[in-house]
Amino acid sequence: MDKRLVKNIDFILIATVIIISILGIIAISSATHVANGGSAKNVILQSVWLIISLVTAFLIMKIDYNLLGNYYKVIYIISIALLLVTLAIGSSTNGAKSWVKIGGISFQFSEITKVAFIISLAKLLELKRDKINNVYELFKILVFTGIPILLILKQNDTGTALVFIAIFLGMLFISGINIWYIVSFFVIGVVSAPVVFKYFLQDYQKKRILTFLNPNLDKMGAGYHVFQSKIAIGSGQITGFGLYKGSQVQFNFLPEASTDFIYSVVGQELGFIGTITILVLYFVMLLRLIKIAMVSKDSFGSLIVAGIISMFLFHIFENIGMTIGLMPVTGIPLPFMSYGGSSLFANFVAIGLALNVGMRRQKIKF
Repeated sequence: MDKRLVKNIDFILIATVIIISILGIIAISSATHVANGGSAKNVILQSVWLIISLVTAFLIMKIDYNLLGNYYKVIYIISIALLLVTLAIGSSTNGAKSWVKIGGISFQFSEITKVAFIISLAKLLELKRDKINNVYELFKILVFTGIPILLILKQNDTGTALVFIAIFLGMLFISGINIWYIVSFFVIGVVSAPVVFKYFLQDYQKKRILTFLNPNLDKMGAGYHVFQSKIAIGSGQITGFGLYKGSQVQFNFLPEASTDFIYSVVGQELGFIGTITILVLYFVMLLRLIKIAMVSKDSFGSLIVAGIISMFLFHIFENIGMTIGLMPVTGIPLPFMSYGGSSLFANFVAIGLALNVGMRRQKIKF
C-alpha cells in the first residue's frame, strides 16, 4: 500500500471499533456463562469472526472505492440474488426467515446486503445528483430502494427493513434533495402505519408494538424481554454487580442476552460506568466517520460514509432504545458487540469502506 495512503488512515477509528468488539466478546462471555462452566463456543466463534473481519476490512482498504462504484449494478444484482436465495432456502429464527445454513454455519445475507446497498445507492445518487429533485428520477431511486426492502419484509425481518429505510433517508438527505420530499416520506409513513400494522405485520410483531405502547400489557409474554432488560440495567446502578455476577444474566432471566440485549448485560454487570463507556466509544466512532464524510474528495465517497453513519446510528439508537423501553423490540443487533458473525463481518466491511474513502481524500498522482 502506498505510504501516502497509509498516512491518511484513521487509526483512532480502527482502535475504537476494535475496543468495542473486544468489550462485546467479554460481554458475550458473561452472557454465555463461560466463567461459571458454560460453553466457550460463542466466544471462540466471535473471536474468529473478529480476526476474519479485520483481515477483510484491511483488504477492502486496498481497493480504490471508485472501482467498486464502477460495478455498482453488479453489486446490486448480487445483493438481490442473495436475498432471493434466503427466501428460497432460508431457515426461520424468532419468526424471521433470514438465515441460510452452509456447511453447518448460518449466514445472514441481509447483513452484507446493507453494505452492498450503500455502495450501489451511493453511486446511483451521484449519477443522479443534478436531477435528484426530478419526480421521475426520484421514482426510479425509490424503486431501486424498494426492491431489497420488500424482499426483506418478505422474510418477516421488519427490523432490517427499517435499517434500509434509515440508510436511504440519510443518504437522500446528504444528496441535496428538497427537504419537503423527505417530510412527505415521513408523512406517508405515519399515515400508512395503521394499514401496515393491520395487514402486513405478523402477530408476534403486533404484540411487540402493543407492549411497547403499554409495557404492563404482557410482562410475562411479549413484554418479558424489555421487562427483564430494564431490571438488569436499573439494578446495575453506578458500578454494576461485577463481571459475571449479574443476577438477571447469570440466572437466565434475561432472554437473548448475547445478541439483542447485550447492552443490558453491560448495564447490570458494569453499571452506568460501563454503559456510558460504550456510548462514548460509539460517539467517537460516529465523529470519526462524520469527519471522513466531510473530507471525501468526491460525492460518491461522502454518500458511502453517510450511508454507513445512517446504518450504525439507527442500529445503536434502536438497540439501546429497546433495552430501556424507548423503542419497540425489533431484533436489531448492537454494532460490534452483539453475538453474530454475519453482523460483525458486515460492520467491519463498512468500516473498511469508510477508511478507504478517508485514505483517498487527496488525489494521488503517480
